[in-house]
Amino acid sequence: MFPATQNQFKPTLMQSPAPWMQRLLLTVVPIPLLVLAIEGGARLYVALSHFPPASQREFRSQRPAPYAKADFFSEAFIREQFRQPNGWHTQKDKGFILPGDVRGKYYNVQNNRRCTAGQPETFAKTVYLLGGSSVYASEVPDAFTIPSLLQAELSNRFGTRYRVENLGVAGAASREELARLKSLRPISAGDIVIFYDGPNDITTMLYYRDTQNRVVETKESVKHLSLRLRFATYVHRKLRKHSVFVRFFLNPMDPRKIPPHLKSDSDIALLADALRREYTSNLLAASSEVRHAGGRFIHFLQPTLFTLAQKSAYEQELVKNSFLIPAGIETAFATGTAVVRDVQR
Repeated sequence: MFPATQNQFKPTLMQSPAPWMQRLLLTVVPIPLLVLAIEGGARLYVALSHFPPASQREFRSQRPAPYAKADFFSEAFIREQFRQPNGWHTQKDKGFILPGDVRGKYYNVQNNRRCTAGQPETFAKTVYLLGGSSVYASEVPDAFTIPSLLQAELSNRFGTRYRVENLGVAGAASREELARLKSLRPISAGDIVIFYDGPNDITTMLYYRDTQNRVVETKESVKHLSLRLRFATYVHRKLRKHSVFVRFFLNPMDPRKIPPHLKSDSDIALLADALRREYTSNLLAASSEVRHAGGRFIHFLQPTLFTLAQKSAYEQELVKNSFLIPAGIETAFATGTAVVRDVQR
């Protein structure tokens, strides 16, 4: 062995980080710690405060009362429900959107139409059922949509005479229904066109105030917002599934706050008048369009929670959840329902 040298036993001193590195570490390191602390605090606060479900997925995953006896209810059903359709696609210059095609166990969309169960392969006449989310029916499998139940009833009574087509689109109001109807040409003599609507017209015209706004969130629907709100909406949409803090406390369109215009009688009156004019115009135009083609036009006003004479305990709790039913929406419906009923008559 070689004898140790003096240098081998000389202690090595750790060099301190440069000043700029120290400042960088002091600036960067606390940020993720702060984020974790905020998120942890938000989760603890929400848990201790017994917040209601803040999203449709969270709410439905808890198997609310309407699903209590549903044989189809499962985690697989919920997963498929929130993965369909394959996007909502704006039809430029046509005035409506369409669901993207998808094939699944519970949900199927072909040619941008939710599939109707039990359709006959050969038929004499077509029944076109147009409406919003209640017609499209994201809450249930194909066989339990209103069009599928109507198909079963017509088949039972008339055999293969009628084929029912589901033309429902989430958020569609009478304006979008009319635009979609015009794209169906040619409608054959003897065909039936059904409009099932009302709530989305009220929501769009009275609650959102902007007659060009959409209930379904699309890229086009936020273009009218300020740059700040567009950025905040983008952040909320991207992070709300992963962060309790973002979901509950950074929603730029806080559903717990009543829109200012719903506190003004004069504003509500002006919006109600606009709703009356547009709803009347759309229904008359649709009726004329169908009659001109030799078909039959039928209009049904969709009932809502707010038209019930008496609510169940479940329905009363549902109305209290502003994350599912925004604050002020009942005020909008109190006025809007009277308007659309008057037009219906």
